[in-house]
Amino acid sequence: MRTLTLDVTDWNGSRHAAIEDVPVDVTAGEIIDNEIREAFALGAGATFHLLYNGEKLNRNQTLEELGVEDNSQLELAAEVSAG
Repeated sequence: MRTLTLDVTDWNGSRHAAIEDVPVDVTAGEIIDNEIREAFALGAGATFHLLYNGEKLNRNQTLEELGVEDNSQLELAAEVSAG
């Protein structure tokens, strides 16, 4: 199976992680909830999303479906809802 190396930063640039050997068939949500949450030591309460080339990624689509390429830079941002 093809894998990717991803370079992830948080929304304010204070944290950075290189995540290696990510299978292309995992969803954006799985990457956030597992590898990124662990790498950035994120708590369990907040919801996050990923941006790739300025576009918010659908949490339910695989990295392959989303067109994420090897050595891509992704940005992690907190999900904000007005209420």
